[in-house]
Amino acid sequence: MEAKGERAKIVSFIGAIAIADLVKATLVPKGMEKILQSTGRGHGVMVTNDGATILKSLHVDNRAAKVLVGYWLAVEAAHAALEHVLDNRSDSERFQSDLCKIAMTTLSSKILAQDKEHFANLAVGAVLQLKVL
Repeated sequence: MEAKGERAKIVSFIGAIAIADLVKATLVPKGMEKILQSTGRGHGVMVTNDGATILKSLHVDNRAAKVLVGYWLAVEAAHAALEHVLDNRSDSERFQSDLCKIAMTTLSSKILAQDKEHFANLAVGAVLQLKVL
């Protein structure tokens, strides 16, 4: 039984590493394009270097790799949300409000639930002081 458990862990790690390597190559400034071939009807072919498109196109059986796919899709969604917020920089009050809302979603733990607005304002204030946005 223990050998099956260890083997299962190794298979999970290999699957997760394969997915990470596939997506990692798309993230560099000169990201490599991937050729995706459909296994369904028509056997369509698509060439892309968009990590989210690649991850959505994959059929993944490995549990660890599925978690990694969910992680990368979440990163893409967060990045899109931040890009949308950055478009509002000209309205400083709205911009700061949007940043605080984003910060509060990350502070939704049992420990900080009642003080998350305070900590979100602290974090946003600190970031705005750095003038990186």
